[in-house]
Amino acid sequence: MTKCVITIAGSDPSGGAGIQNDLKTIAAHGLHGASCITVLTVQNTGGLTAPSHFVDPLVVGNQIRAVAQDLHLDATKIGLLGNSAIAESVASTLSSLKHGPTVIDPVIRTGTGHDLLADEPLDVLKPVLGLADVLTPNVPEAEYLSGISIDGVADAEEAARKIIEMGPDSVVVTGGHLKDDPLDDILVTRESTKVIGGNEVPGPTHGTGCTFSTSIACNLALGWGLEESVARAKRMTESAIANGTRIGSGNGPVNPLGSALKESAALEAIEQVAVAVALLEQSPEFSQLLPQVGTNLAMAPAGADDITDVVGLSGRIVRVGNSARASGCPMRGGSSHMARMALALRKRTEIMGCCMNIRFDRSILDVCGILGLAISKFDRDDEPAGKDTMSWGLISAMGTAPHDTPDVIYDEGSPGKEAMIRVLGRDPGDVSGKAIRIARSLK
Repeated sequence: MTKCVITIAGSDPSGGAGIQNDLKTIAAHGLHGASCITVLTVQNTGGLTAPSHFVDPLVVGNQIRAVAQDLHLDATKIGLLGNSAIAESVASTLSSLKHGPTVIDPVIRTGTGHDLLADEPLDVLKPVLGLADVLTPNVPEAEYLSGISIDGVADAEEAARKIIEMGPDSVVVTGGHLKDDPLDDILVTRESTKVIGGNEVPGPTHGTGCTFSTSIACNLALGWGLEESVARAKRMTESAIANGTRIGSGNGPVNPLGSALKESAALEAIEQVAVAVALLEQSPEFSQLLPQVGTNLAMAPAGADDITDVVGLSGRIVRVGNSARASGCPMRGGSSHMARMALALRKRTEIMGCCMNIRFDRSILDVCGILGLAISKFDRDDEPAGKDTMSWGLISAMGTAPHDTPDVIYDEGSPGKEAMIRVLGRDPGDVSGKAIRIARSLK
């Protein structure tokens, strides 16, 4: 049976944090997300732009009960509560229900420094602290709750132990604001302290606290222990930052689904490359397009960031007798040379991400012209020092193309570099189809 996690939190209309982020995080774990909205904030990536609307506490309680009466709650995440009346309603409602382990993100302010609570923060948080299996304050929140100034791990542990006296079973002080160890999170229980190390990941950070706390709840729902749940949530948060979306005028949102979407896109690209290679092998004419170095077909899925996200053959397509035969198999990172061009093509056009190299010959270019394919070229002798040939070559050729995006680009080589034609397209089926048409039209 599909496990269910409920998030009780505020709404962020910009989609970066709150309920919107939580549901994406739950989905990324393969779980069903239920929700109860406590506060309707008015914000964007730059922060609050108008006063928030606080949901009637009775309505908040009714939302939770409606879900719990129908669904089995395997874990609960609590985020922004808004005011003490809403907090009281949440606490009294949950205390009468089975709702699994509870993770609380004690939200007080936005990342841009805007206050989110209508009452004193401690008055808002006190009613629910005793429900917390895990509390996940950042450094400013932990300082407020404990009254202790936090610079490093020792201070964070001391603050966490004081907060545990207020009701939570465990506290994770997230380390983004730590002066000494900004990559570490400090997990403190009544019996022990564990430092969870992290990695420096560039990217937008709007919604990191929501992702982290919700991911812990999801991992607990899945049956992982506390320490492993926190460690997994930290890795999930790093991935969400790395896959974050740089949109808006402020701090863009993290993307909890980014990694899952990349995996899905990569699997689809692997299947597409495999089908295209099989078609090329079955074409009796295609072998005449093979260059001496062999051919590779590379596909950069939407969202690809570097060549490790690009799918290509781990070997090459080579001539065996009069036939084309592939060595290796399609895989992420299977190509380096053609992958760089495919990645540049994806980033330049967004809708196109596939390319394949074929033999250079004037007769092949003539056929491309007869077939109505748009052709452009680049000159390796013009390549600036320190540039990647494939990326630079693509951009250079596209800059002089008579069409927005050519179907074919070529260069005539240079000392030690074989002249080559590259066929471009939306996907492996598009590119292999063009190549087979070219091969069949050669005399």
